[in-house]
Amino acid sequence: MLDTPHTPTVTRARRLPPTRSLRAFCVAARRRSFKFAADELFLTPSAVSHQMRELEQSLGVRLFERRTRAIELTTAGHALLEEVEPLLQALEKSLAQVAAHYSNSSIVRGQSSFKSRDSDRSASILPPV
Repeated sequence: MLDTPHTPTVTRARRLPPTRSLRAFCVAARRRSFKFAADELFLTPSAVSHQMRELEQSLGVRLFERRTRAIELTTAGHALLEEVEPLLQALEKSLAQVAAHYSNSSIVRGQSSFKSRDSDRSASILPPV
């Protein structure tokens, strides 16, 4: 976790940015281009740019210096990349391990039910499997 003398104390819980925005940030930061990031993510450059603006607004810091046909990471962008990229890699690894380990398990489906006003018995909303 970033711990600098300039780190403000958080007084209320912040909402986490969407994982897709953090992933797009990491790709754009590594590729140093919204266009190349868009190609890798199967998005438009405009969509990547909008996600980066939203991420910057939600964090309250600039992550990129935008130049003609190029982007550079700011100090905050470098710090965020160092923190977030290993976390996303660990998340992807964990999800792959769970999927591989439990891939032969049967899927558990829940059934919702409700009480009928005219009856004391529950009526299933979903058809039996």
